[in-house]
This record gives sequence, C-alpha cells and structure tokens, in this order.
Amino acid sequence: MLKALAIFLLASMRRRRRTPATVRENYDAERGRLLARVAEIDWQTYIFGPDERDFVLIDGVVRDGHLPEARQCLLCRLEQIVASVPAASTIVEFGSGDGRNLLYLKRLFPTHRMVGFELSPVSVDAARAAARRFGLDISFHVANVCEPMTELGKLKDVSLTFSVHALEQMPRIYTAAVRNMVAASRDIVAMLEPVPELMPWTFRGMVSRVRIVALDRLRGLAGEMRSHAASGAWRLETCRATGFGDNPLNETCEIVLKRLR
Repeated sequence: MLKALAIFLLASMRRRRRTPATVRENYDAERGRLLARVAEIDWQTYIFGPDERDFVLIDGVVRDGHLPEARQCLLCRLEQIVASVPAASTIVEFGSGDGRNLLYLKRLFPTHRMVGFELSPVSVDAARAAARRFGLDISFHVANVCEPMTELGKLKDVSLTFSVHALEQMPRIYTAAVRNMVAASRDIVAMLEPVPELMPWTFRGMVSRVRIVALDRLRGLAGEMRSHAASGAWRLETCRATGFGDNPLNETCEIVLKRLR
C-alpha cells in the first residue's frame, strides 16, 4: 500500500502546475460529456451523482459505501447555512461548476435568487441546460472569480456567498476570490473546501496533506479567513473538518464568516 501511495505521489508531482487555463481545459472536457447527456439524466443522478460504491468518509470513519451518501452530508450542511439567511435574498456560488448545488438549493428555497459564477464555459452551458430541464430559474455566468467581477456589482441583496470544492482548484490565486466573496456578501461567507491545515493528525490526515501538495491544491485558506475575521467586520463562526467526503483523502472542511452588526 505504501509503495503504491509513493508511486501515485511521485507521478502527481510531475503534473503541470494548476492554473486557470489548465482547470478550464479539464472541466470543459469533463462537462462536455455531461452536457451531451443532460436531457437523459434524472434529478437524483444529476444532483447526487451515480449510485456507485466506493470508499467514502462518513462521521470521520472511512467505509465502503455509496458516493451519494457523502454528497448528501455536504448538501445537508449547505442547506442549513442557506436556511439561516433572510428569505428572498440573493445567494451566490463561486465556482458553480455544473450547477447542481444551486439546483438543489433553488428547489428547497424557491424565493431566493440563485446566481452561479464559473470559469468553464462548457460547465455553464451544462448548468443552464440542467436548470431548463428541471424548470428552475437560476442565473449562471462565465467568470474568473479570482479577477475583478463587474457582474457582482449588479447584484442586490446578496446575503450569502459560498464555494464548494472550487477554491481548491485555485492554489495561488484563491485570496482574490475570497476578497470578492467577502466584498459581495452582507451577511455570510461560507466555504466547504478541503483545507489541509484543518485535517486531523492521523495517518489519513497526513496522507491527505501530502496528496494536496502533490496535486497542487489549495493551502492556507484557514489563515486567510482568520485574517478577515481579525479585521473586526466579521466573526469566524465555524472553522473545522466536517468528517465527511466522497474521497477519504479529500475531506470537506467548513469555514463560515458572519458579518458583525
């Protein structure tokens, strides 16, 4: 097992550094395949993914389970966060991907305005196609969230900005995305991301940290969010590992800022 892990890490370290161009290229290809099948995919599969068995992390325990189980844990937590903001306000996802998070939330919270920003144009096309298929009114836009975003200034009553496994793709430029999220929200900023500095000091946690370095993924998010809290305008409400993940080596962590009144 250790030999296989070492081979995987060495191979990963030879990959290209992660940039907006490489991320866009990868997701355009993946979401192109999804776009071709949107009309055939049912709600459960689109939102939760195929009902496949694999090793998942649930309640801090690695076990053989179904991938949608871990997905359900993430969506339940996201649902709780959205439930805490005023009705009929605007919810913005940074790195909205194929749109499934916002689709799930819009069905639960129909009075909220849902807006997604995504780097990959093909992903945006897939998200828009899915919104039409399931009859949900959501706005999806192509944007690099690590650059100035003129569209943000046009939005009103933004109560929540959030990201889900999106900032992890921006290892050297994510601080600009965080600044955009903080500037846009009047109430809450939430990140559900793999954050290595919050992962447990167990064998799994240590391997996870090495994996993140090898794959050129996000590091330092916890410190960045604590610096925003130290400014005096925000309170660090949550900063923890959640104990769930569809990949046991990529545990979802939760960081939530709430604006002080």
